Amino acid sequence: MKRVLKVIGAVCLGIFIWMILMVCFFQIWKAKTDSMVEELGITATEASSDLADDNEENTNLTVNVSGNPFSTKESGKENIYYDSMQEALLNSTISLELEEQYRRNIDEEIKLFENDKYALLFYRSIKDKKEEAFNCVRFNVDMENGKKMYQFEQMRGETARYNSIYLDNAREVIENNIIASEIIGSIGINPEEERFISGEVCKDFFEEGESIENLKIEGQKPDEIIEYESFGRTWYFWYYNDLQSDKKYDELEFTIKKD
Repeated sequence: MKRVLKVIGAVCLGIFIWMILMVCFFQIWKAKTDSMVEELGITATEASSDLADDNEENTNLTVNVSGNPFSTKESGKENIYYDSMQEALLNSTISLELEEQYRRNIDEEIKLFENDKYALLFYRSIKDKKEEAFNCVRFNVDMENGKKMYQFEQMRGETARYNSIYLDNAREVIENNIIASEIIGSIGINPEEERFISGEVCKDFFEEGESIENLKIEGQKPDEIIEYESFGRTWYFWYYNDLQSDKKYDELEFTIKKD
């Protein structure tokens, strides 16, 4: 009998010790788990904070490469200006797809408009033999030690590809250019005082009897017509620094034939 009681006592003692060990292991595990959760919580908070900062930095960033305007305001970089427009483009936070990063390069300057406040640049960017882009960018201008410095502000443009099939005609293209100039004019170098209008049209778009030399809007000839080449085709960039008319953009009348 005593032998049985000893066995039962040993078993009970073993169970008791096992329970104590399990409680200890549970407490240790819980402490480690709480610590991990706390660390993860801090990490998540930091990540959330970083993401919020990134979102805040990109709040004013909008992009469209089909011809609509897009702009960027660089958070924390409002006072950074660069020695050249090319450098300003390369360092700007333009949200372009990887395959469109070439549009930062000024490969051919078409026309530059500039005063002591803004610079408006029209230029070509060449990706390769099959793709290029026509871009319009406005920069803020500042003087430092007698030298002009530039900061990227706004941009718009469109891409073109080799052997693209154009079904356009000159009248439609120029009409669209005029209407789109309401947006372009707003980013001109003197938008409060001048009505800037511009566009680009391919020589092949003109029908018999039509030509860019005959272009008149409200009876006024362009201030300048600049010829350039794209994929072996002749294109014309034309502009009015300050078109004299009170009509709305979609009401402006033009002709591309001789009077």
